[in-house]
Amino acid sequence: MRTVKSVFILLFTAVIFAACGDDPAVETETARDKPEDYPVYKPEVIDWRPEAGKTTVYVAGTTSDLGPVLWKNGKLIEVDTLHKYSGASTVFVENGDVYLLTYSLNYAEPAPVAVWKNGSILFEMENFSVMPDMFVYSGDVYVAGCSGNSEAQYATLWKNGEKQILYNRYSSQAKAVHVENGIVYVVLTNRYNDGFIWKNGELQEIPQTQSPVQYGLADMFLYDIFVKDGDVYVCGREDVDIENYENMQHVTVWKNGNILYRQSLSTADMGTYNFISLYVDDNGNIYVAGNYFDSRFDYSPAKLWKNGKLLYDYPPLDENATHDSRAYSTSVFVKEDVVYWAGYDETFSGKDTGFLLKDGKKQDTQWGVKYNANSIFVVN
Repeated sequence: MRTVKSVFILLFTAVIFAACGDDPAVETETARDKPEDYPVYKPEVIDWRPEAGKTTVYVAGTTSDLGPVLWKNGKLIEVDTLHKYSGASTVFVENGDVYLLTYSLNYAEPAPVAVWKNGSILFEMENFSVMPDMFVYSGDVYVAGCSGNSEAQYATLWKNGEKQILYNRYSSQAKAVHVENGIVYVVLTNRYNDGFIWKNGELQEIPQTQSPVQYGLADMFLYDIFVKDGDVYVCGREDVDIENYENMQHVTVWKNGNILYRQSLSTADMGTYNFISLYVDDNGNIYVAGNYFDSRFDYSPAKLWKNGKLLYDYPPLDENATHDSRAYSTSVFVKEDVVYWAGYDETFSGKDTGFLLKDGKKQDTQWGVKYNANSIFVVN
């Protein structure tokens, strides 16, 4: 139940466009600058809480005109009318109350983060650089992120707004948080790309793959954590140096610190895999949402795996189609054997669109202008 760090890609793209603005040979108006190219939806005043006896699908995300937004069964809800926050990273529902985590990004200094409950701000914090994650357990709100400044960042957990630094050696980032039976689990990495699981104050390092290169260890990139019946699942990627300056990528699911399954790809294959979001259902099935980036730009789909086997591609593979976009997974959620999967599609012409799939079928949603989906939560 975790979001991809898609906003960094968008910011990088924005910097490129800004840098090109001084070139008289480059048109200053592009498809990215034309909101009229997108359907326009007027946000509605909607009760955030779910309706009794009905399935309610929540998606948290961002549009370029409204900032953080919440979609409830496809209807667009504007969250921050003062435009203080950049986007919404996580939505969570407990006991009929709807919690939303909104963030701001500032790479020079800490920026505000807010937890909302049923449409009102519950409390605010200051986070640095990374998109935070949230979990609610018995009314307590846990937020995983990063505190500090541009010179030093520390993996941090906030409980109801109270800050606790989890790792104070080197720069570090808390990526995701999960709570089961009152036990708090956080996955984090440090500046040397070592990976850790923090469990109620105890720090456990995830063993890294040894590189064939002398003294080399893999760089570990961790994105999500899920706990089921005491078993701790983590998803991410390891980059391992091999001979002739090549790099081997292993997208991996770990269970209790051990490799459960992985897929491997060499840089010679001209591509990159990522495992981004993780969900374990009541039957023990493991769903992982991720991405495949083809550096030749022929086909760069979002992907969803079930127990290590590919379940869906988005967009579906069509050998006769011209693929002019990159699709990114952000979140997966399973409710009563129904699989919900979200992400966004970034076209090379600059027109960004979101997607929400239910058992592989695309759902109609009032996405708005330049949309990112970051988190899903479903209640019945």
